[in-house]
Order: sequence, then structure tokens, then C-alpha cells
Amino acid sequence: MIIRPLLLINVTRDQRVHEIIEKTIATDRMVSAMFERKYMKSPAELLENIPRAEVLFSFAVQEAVAVRADNLKWVHFASAGVEKSLSPALLSRKIKLTCSRGLHAATIAEYVLMQMLAFTKNMRRAYKFQDERRWGFEELLAGKFDLEGKAVAIIGLGSIGRRVARLAKAFDMRVIGTAKKPRRIRNVDKTLPPSKLGQCLGAADFVVLSVPLTDKTLHFIGREELAAMKASAFLINIGRGKLIDQAALIEALENKRIAGAALDVFEAEPLPADSPLWVMENVSVTPHYSGMAEGLWVKVTKLFCENAKRYKNGKRLLGIVDREKGY
Repeated sequence: MIIRPLLLINVTRDQRVHEIIEKTIATDRMVSAMFERKYMKSPAELLENIPRAEVLFSFAVQEAVAVRADNLKWVHFASAGVEKSLSPALLSRKIKLTCSRGLHAATIAEYVLMQMLAFTKNMRRAYKFQDERRWGFEELLAGKFDLEGKAVAIIGLGSIGRRVARLAKAFDMRVIGTAKKPRRIRNVDKTLPPSKLGQCLGAADFVVLSVPLTDKTLHFIGREELAAMKASAFLINIGRGKLIDQAALIEALENKRIAGAALDVFEAEPLPADSPLWVMENVSVTPHYSGMAEGLWVKVTKLFCENAKRYKNGKRLLGIVDREKGY
């Protein structure tokens, strides 16, 4: 009897998603034959099974799970962000860590452009007027403008940031941004190092945050950075909520120091019901859904399958997590 290594799949409790993942794995005969597969339906079930598992396909890894992962050799994260999972218990083990970096770029970039266009055409107020059956022509016209000729600062020119740049150029925008190693990047007019963040913020009509959350980027947008932005500028955050000092942002929005914000991520999620952000007219709130692409689970599972074949054949894996950088 051939004993196959145990693969635990812990990405959701939704049976429909389990079925999509299983169908996708089953179509890859090599990967399908590689593992004994178990779909986790509760945290308790994961804790019970993790000591035997060789591979874990998961959104996150709690420290309690990592402590018990005596035989674990590889974790593939279904998300791009892994900051909540890199506990000392996990990092102390010689476990291969990979993530689904890059798969969300197209859909998140579309979200960013959607929010930019909504601000330019005053759509939040337009929808409100529609609900009120009100013909608010003059009010809407007063706040309307175009993307053409405006500048967008993309803070973090990774796969998502570069995709945003590509779409922004289609609207004849000026694109600037930050990168750890400034270089020529297609569709980007000017690339600056992170040390020039203030200069980048001050030149922009839209600021897009697209960097991972690390010790260095925690609250890296605070009162000083918000003060560096134009009073007419808009902030869009699709990175992580803790990139921004949320109290400082609320203060800046209330005092019209910036024109508005589109936020898909927050310091606390779900966003508490008593947060002022819910009721601000110049703020768009969405429930951390910008990365949920059409066919996402098929894409994530196909990436896992490609990595599974590389794992078996001893080849370099895709989306390797840098333990020191934290992403």
C-alpha cells in the first residue's frame, strides 16, 4: 500500500469552494495522485490533523497550529498577504512558505480605477440623489472632473501597482510611484525611493497604497504624510488597514485636509459600526473584497498545483515568502 503525504486544505468553510478546489486538483492527474487530501471544516479539526500533515494549503497559519506542525514541510497561502501568519513558531521551523502573489492584480487594479472614476464623476452623491429621486444637476456638476492630466502616486510598484499604472495610462494620467530600487518601469513616468514619500504624496491627485504590511510600513501614513497631500487629493487603500493611522485619517477627512478616501481595508475588520468612516460623504467603504476575482479559487488552486509539481521535483517554488521582509 502506497502511503501518500497528507495535504490539509484550510482556506474556507464553504463547501462550494471545497468542491471547486477539489475539481481543479482532480483535473491535474499528477497533483491529484500526490496527496491524501483533507478539507478542514473547523479550527479544532485543523489542530487535530496538523501533526500528521506534510503540506498545508491555507489562508493563514495560527501560532497554535504552527506549534503542532511537527511534520509540516510546505505551506502555500491562498492570499498574497502573510503578515498575520509569520509567528516565531512558524518561522523557527524549516518549512517552505509560498503565497499567491500576483493573482489579485487585475481585479484590484480595476477596483482602484473604479474608485478613481467614482470620485471624478461624483458618483456617491449621484447614487444618493437617485435614491431620493432628485435631479441634482448643479450639485453634481460642481464636483465633477476628469482623470486626464491628473497625477496618481502608486506607493508600492509591485504586481498590483504596475497594473494600476497600466490602467491609469489608458486614461492619460501622469503616473509616479515608489519602489525600493527606483528604476524604469513601464507606464510609470517617475519612480522614487521610499525616502521620497512626502514628495510623491505632494505631487498626486490620487494616492494608491499598494505595499505589504511590515514593521516598517505600520502606520507609515500618518498626520505628517496626510498633511503632505494636496487638499484636493484622494487616498485609496487596497493594501492593509494598518498602513494608515486611522485616527489621523479620520481627522484629516473631517477637517477637509484631503478631499476623500476609498478604503477596502481597515485597522479592525469588520469595521466597527460606530466608526465615523461609515457616514462620511467623502469616503467609500468596502468590506475587504477588492481582491475577490472572478474564478479566484480556480486561479489560486492552479497556482498551488504548479507549485506542488515543483515541490515534488525539487524545483524553485513560485511566490516564495521572504522571511526577513515579511512578504
